[in-house]
Amino acid sequence: MMASDRRHDLDALRVFAFLLLILYHVGMFYVPWGWHVKSVHAPIEVLEMPMRLTNGWRLPLLFFISGVALRFALDKAPHGPFLRRRVWVLLVPLLFGMYVICAPQTWHELRQGGIEPGSVLTFYRGYADWPWSSPEGWPMITPTWNHLWYLLYMLVYSVVIILASWAARGALERRLSPLAGSRTLVSMIPVIHVSLLFLMQDSVGRAQTLYGDWFNLLTSFLICLFGYGVAKEAEFWDLLKRLRGVMLFAALVLSVCVAVLSISEAAWQVALAVRILQGWIVSWALLGWAQELVTGPSPLLTYLSGAIFTYYVLHQTVIIMVGVPLSGLGLPATVEAVILIIGTGAACWAG
Repeated sequence: MMASDRRHDLDALRVFAFLLLILYHVGMFYVPWGWHVKSVHAPIEVLEMPMRLTNGWRLPLLFFISGVALRFALDKAPHGPFLRRRVWVLLVPLLFGMYVICAPQTWHELRQGGIEPGSVLTFYRGYADWPWSSPEGWPMITPTWNHLWYLLYMLVYSVVIILASWAARGALERRLSPLAGSRTLVSMIPVIHVSLLFLMQDSVGRAQTLYGDWFNLLTSFLICLFGYGVAKEAEFWDLLKRLRGVMLFAALVLSVCVAVLSISEAAWQVALAVRILQGWIVSWALLGWAQELVTGPSPLLTYLSGAIFTYYVLHQTVIIMVGVPLSGLGLPATVEAVILIIGTGAACWAG
């Protein structure tokens, strides 16, 4: 299984995770939870539960796969050139996104919040002002990275891992791989994650601000590092494939538990701990079943593997710029949502 570096199963899961993220952000236009803008049909509470059931694994799965991909890529190139290329690939889209892609999101957010941003030029002067600031009367600091926080976090993680690998001169991989691939650690990883929840609960739930977002910053890094460590451990991948049926059953059971706790009066720490466990088990199940079901490339997978990053960068701005005027047309909620999904997909495809 590990003879080829190209893991089509992970390509498929990466595409799946990003597409799910796009649909999730369409859902955020409608659910009662806070978001940048809202449809006139919001809140639509029936969407809460299916979205809630993805919260424990949607982004952790993406960070895990990113760690695996980092390992395969770094093993093919010298550390110095790879680090420069990695910084370029992540930093340029991040800065472009902050100064160009995310600006319309803030414009619409201000207007829907009752704040008149002025002309486009006046707005952008305030939005792009440096150093970071919150223009008078604005409830956010700009320029903002909004949904592009994943790029920022992966930039930090990549630099740390690449420099650690270079400094250790191969010792990092030699020591990390057998440790990360051990059955004991595989079973203990969710326990460690939950333990960090209780140790760092004061920083749980912070926005993805990097500084101050310590729980999310640390746990996402450990997930990425774990993916980096097990990337080439055949025993780990074979284990997940063998246990895919058990993991699927356990994932269903824990998903029911997440649903029940979300509508109960359980302490938020308990509900979040169960959600973390559910996230790991769902991820293990998906990684196991992907190996079984995705055995090679396809034209669609090849296209989406190359295009999905662009979809990710563009999608939230497209959702807001299409959704806000669409919401004023008086369409039924279902019709509006279908048009929004199709419009978002078409705009991302055109981009």
